[in-house]
Amino acid sequence: MSSQLQELKGIQFLLGSFAGGVNVRDAINSLAPDELRRGENLVLDERGSGAKRLGCTSQGVFDPVNMLPNPGFEVNTTGWGVNSGTLTRVTSGQRTGAGAGQGVAAGGTGNYYYSDGTISGATAGRRFTASFWIKGTGAAIGKTATAFMSEAGGAQGEDTTGTHADQSIVLTGSYQKLTCSRTITQNDRTIVRVYVQQQVGAVNGDTITFDDAEIVDTGTRILSAYTFYRVGTTPQVLIHTSTGKLFYTNDPAANPITWVQITTGLSTTVPMGFETFNAKCYMGDGVSNYASWDGTTYTTFASAPKGRLLRVWKDTMWVSGIPGFPDRTYSSNPGDAETFGVSAWIDMGKGDGDSSVALATDGFFLIFSKREKIYVVYDPVTFANRIADPEKGSESHFSWVHFDAQLYFISRRGVCQWRGDAPAIPISLKVDPIFQPSILNLNALSNVYGYAYENRIGWALPEVGQVLPTFQLEYYPRLIPKAGQFGPFMFQRMPASVFVKVRSASSERLYAAHNNSNEFLWLFSTSGTDAGVTFQSLMETGMIDLGARDRTKYIRRIRILGRGKFQLQVLRNFETGSYRTFNVDLTAGSADVWGGGDTWGGTWGPASIILEKLVNTDLYGRYFAFRFLDAEVGVGSQPLSVGSKDYVLTAGEWAAYGALVDGEVLGVRS
Repeated sequence: MSSQLQELKGIQFLLGSFAGGVNVRDAINSLAPDELRRGENLVLDERGSGAKRLGCTSQGVFDPVNMLPNPGFEVNTTGWGVNSGTLTRVTSGQRTGAGAGQGVAAGGTGNYYYSDGTISGATAGRRFTASFWIKGTGAAIGKTATAFMSEAGGAQGEDTTGTHADQSIVLTGSYQKLTCSRTITQNDRTIVRVYVQQQVGAVNGDTITFDDAEIVDTGTRILSAYTFYRVGTTPQVLIHTSTGKLFYTNDPAANPITWVQITTGLSTTVPMGFETFNAKCYMGDGVSNYASWDGTTYTTFASAPKGRLLRVWKDTMWVSGIPGFPDRTYSSNPGDAETFGVSAWIDMGKGDGDSSVALATDGFFLIFSKREKIYVVYDPVTFANRIADPEKGSESHFSWVHFDAQLYFISRRGVCQWRGDAPAIPISLKVDPIFQPSILNLNALSNVYGYAYENRIGWALPEVGQVLPTFQLEYYPRLIPKAGQFGPFMFQRMPASVFVKVRSASSERLYAAHNNSNEFLWLFSTSGTDAGVTFQSLMETGMIDLGARDRTKYIRRIRILGRGKFQLQVLRNFETGSYRTFNVDLTAGSADVWGGGDTWGGTWGPASIILEKLVNTDLYGRYFAFRFLDAEVGVGSQPLSVGSKDYVLTAGEWAAYGALVDGEVLGVRS
């Protein structure tokens, strides 16, 4: 029986009586609408490959308020309690300040030292993080200390179980940081408590010293963020938080970032809109006074409209999202974003029961979007306007994203591409099933935030039962296979909800707010984890019948081209579980490189980053799908040639560039 080879990129098939293949990227792009779980935590490139994305690095927290009354034992031990053992204040060996706490064990496992933070209001679901610095002395070195948290107060007694993350360390003679966290389960709690425990093995007299303790409410969130570019100096990043505060930093690349408070008393729920005009950043949240920031001075304008949606168009500041005026948009004086005429406004779709959710511009029009329809203003002087899309609106002001001369946004109908003089066109046909109430929280789509990065654009979306976004949907406009078609989509599971891109000097980074804490993240950093948490990447093709649905196929072996370490799972006959799993190691150390003691065979080094491996499979089936996945925490390298010069770039742990399947098409089996 003869075999044939179809020369295609990606997954190829070398099969008797059949020649065919499918590109990995095209396979993801061409899936049936009900087959969605086919790409997650990956990035795609023009070669048709899928590669694990890089992770996220925490750049520290914003607005941290230490809830402990005596974190550093500066005067005494007031505010700390003991369960077995003894606790005293010492004035030598402290980490900072004038004192530290010293615990001496009484033996056994019940040596606890604890302190309380006071909380109020509705507490269920709020998350707190505690930390302190600890070291051992003498016989305690080499033994274990643990940090954990509890909740107390209210109708029920203290609870040391529930949703919490403990941490243990082996004590040394130097200070180490211990961190733990807890999500409160009861809604009437008044106390959150942190414990330091000398663990199993502690004997009478074992001594620990701890200092600089804290409990922080990590429930604070970033509502919106903005990069304020300034001529001749570094850009500032501004963040508006759920505590109603506005902060800035001059150096978002610092770790940890230093945040400086600009003002407080802002909205705690409505995200602030920002725009730069005449070397100032203007802002509004629909509740507080419209304001400006020049990098050092915050100024409010009580007579200006209090809108949360801002957009500069035709040398004018436009403001909408004003409480009580759902159809209205105001215009400032030309060239002056601080003066608004009393009659410089227009109502669009007046009384239609809908309200403004976004202002955008494509350069030609001011785009005024409601949830169900979109209007445009085409004359800034007369306010002449018309309806541009009578049956599609947008869901979020922050979902409008420019990329390669095109404008995209999120509507109730999916991802849409703006077309100016014609209604917007939905482009997310392949992933339409996610835009339904059983998948997304439609009532929280106002929290959707978009971004553009490298060769793709993305949006953070909230799943059902969630208010804040829980995953990202990315689109690749540059990877459109043919004219008139749409590019592929990819899912990400980054813990990110609000995005801001910063270009400064020779760097360009994408930052985001953590969706479950008050951390500020550097996305796609040189990290293999998401702020210390392992994440899995997954790529899966659809079921492939090789054009012979009723005939059995035999797969003898698969030749993999790629880099890094991952698993290859083969699925068959529409089964959801893996039929066979194979470990694929394409790291440099797995190559046969010729050393000084070799006399023949092997390869003269150094080893290539991209390698090939033959996997013997011995599989039968009618339909086959191929799944690539991992649980690695490292990063990898990706080669890139620019003319005669070769570069090696930091990339995700692994990539699959192709899979050549060798086998036979057999007959029909009863």
